Amino acid sequence: MKGFLPIFFCFFSLAVFSQNFSYSTSEIITSEKRVSIKPWQITRDFKPALVNLEMPSPSGNSYQSFLLRQKELISTPAPRKTGSTVVLGNAENPFVLNGFEGNEFDGSVPTDNHLAVSNDGMLISVANSTIYMYDTEADSLLVTVSLEAFFDTLQLPANKYDPRVVYDMKQNRFIIACLSGSTDSTSNLVLAFSSSAHPGDEWHLYSLPGNPLNDSSWSDYPIIAITDDELFITVNKLHNDTLNALDSWKYLFRESLIWQISKQSGYDGNTLVMRYYNDIKYDGLPIRNLCPIQGGSATYGPDIYLLSNKNFALQNDTFFILRVTGLLDDPGTYLQMSIHTSNVSYGLAPDGKQRFNRILLTNDSRVLGGYLEDDQIHFVQNTVNPDSSRAAVYHGIISNVSGTKDIHGGIIGVDSLDFAYANISYTGKYPGDDEALITFNHTSVDTFAGFSAVFYDSHSGYSERVTLKPGTDFAAPLPGIRQRWGDYSGSQRKYDEAGKVWAAGFFAERSGVQRINSTWISELQSPDTASQPPVAVKPVRKIQPEAFPNPASRFISLDFELDGDRFLAIELFDAAGKPVKTFIRDRVKSGKNRFSFSVEPLNAGVYFLRITDGREIILNEKIIKQE
Repeated sequence: MKGFLPIFFCFFSLAVFSQNFSYSTSEIITSEKRVSIKPWQITRDFKPALVNLEMPSPSGNSYQSFLLRQKELISTPAPRKTGSTVVLGNAENPFVLNGFEGNEFDGSVPTDNHLAVSNDGMLISVANSTIYMYDTEADSLLVTVSLEAFFDTLQLPANKYDPRVVYDMKQNRFIIACLSGSTDSTSNLVLAFSSSAHPGDEWHLYSLPGNPLNDSSWSDYPIIAITDDELFITVNKLHNDTLNALDSWKYLFRESLIWQISKQSGYDGNTLVMRYYNDIKYDGLPIRNLCPIQGGSATYGPDIYLLSNKNFALQNDTFFILRVTGLLDDPGTYLQMSIHTSNVSYGLAPDGKQRFNRILLTNDSRVLGGYLEDDQIHFVQNTVNPDSSRAAVYHGIISNVSGTKDIHGGIIGVDSLDFAYANISYTGKYPGDDEALITFNHTSVDTFAGFSAVFYDSHSGYSERVTLKPGTDFAAPLPGIRQRWGDYSGSQRKYDEAGKVWAAGFFAERSGVQRINSTWISELQSPDTASQPPVAVKPVRKIQPEAFPNPASRFISLDFELDGDRFLAIELFDAAGKPVKTFIRDRVKSGKNRFSFSVEPLNAGVYFLRITDGREIILNEKIIKQE
């Protein structure tokens, strides 16, 4: 079935610029299911990873070279509007319930972390070229598989990259998307729809053309979101690389494109019906990097909002708000756009600093994630901290989204650290609870690159920065000074547990002699909804300096003393940092305590017994199981 529908751009009375819009058409097209697979049946997985080791230089014509030249201009604090940098520490800190190392580093960079978790506790984490499926309730790894092996039956030999995953709370299903190929002749957008709530069951696989315009362009950087009935994916269309092109950073970008897809047909394994929107421009120029905005506490629809900005400007306050007004098969559906300014400017983020003059690339300041709740959109992106000229997180809030729209923002940054690649999830329990958890990566010359979070509520402001995972070395998987950090991070509300959020981010560590980029997965709780609210951090003193007996073959014990009641998690990890068993997650009384457990179910080897209090690791004891 094919048809054409004109897409009209509209704008509201508060749009503040003179506007020149082009009309756009979209075509309804279909795609047959290519194949169905079960992840546990994949037995051959070579886990291929192709990484280009050449880093851009400022003198080049590429988009990255242009960004480097722009960032060289960021040397002194920029002009700012009063109050743009927020104060941390006025709100209570988020409660950290769990944390473990996720997707295994496979040599590919940057670390593109994304995550989804079901109401049943099934978690899917994607990073670079790997898929990690984990049962959080049973505390067990279901399967880990490369994108190449997972989509192998599609017979697309090009490199697979830029994975995304989303959980559909309404249908209790998962969707995985990634890209294949980076030329006009090899580019495809590949999709996988789960047939059930369990990720180990059958998945239906589809491939969409990465070059639907049939020109010399290919698809890059997908972002995925769902409404009540549909799946939306945005991509950037890039021309094939032309080394001799002048100003190729401008020439190579063609446009951003929106896919609108019927998700139920994907879950059922039927013919996929979809529409794309293209030729989306402002003042004659294409708008870059559209971010679809998902619902906060639940999906919404049939419409969806999308955001963009002037993402490589040194300083700007302009935002583009787009809306697809209805379902793809509704002849009255159209695309509208308005342009607004924020009270706080954003700017191109400087690159993150590491020791020995190494840096982590922050890319541009595109919108990275957001949600819609109570007629407000909260969103996050990279920016510059105007007080220190360091990388920071821009937190924007669009009020009265369905009406006149007002944008105000704040910059989350400190003088001693660089922050980048944030994501955000809603944590409220009742209508009007205007609160969120914001997670992001951090680094500095004195602090190894790791993963952080802050809690926000509209009454108190922002919490202190809480370290979810500290790095243990500087990030340097590639030769040279410039290192690729990550293009995005993952965050999702657990929809059946108010205030709970799962997040996936970056930390740097060493594996033998190699410095690697690793994935950390955290389970967080809003302080407003925690069953046992966080208390002030108090010192913990061990009565017994070591676990006893250690090594052990049957039982092992550990004595410790608390000088106040604490909500603790007592967990066992293997030598690689993988979770083995969560023993206790409950309030522990003050005074002397002894914890013991049987080591008989364990294989011989080294383990770590870890006690955390929601904010930090307060004990990490080496345990040896002997035969």
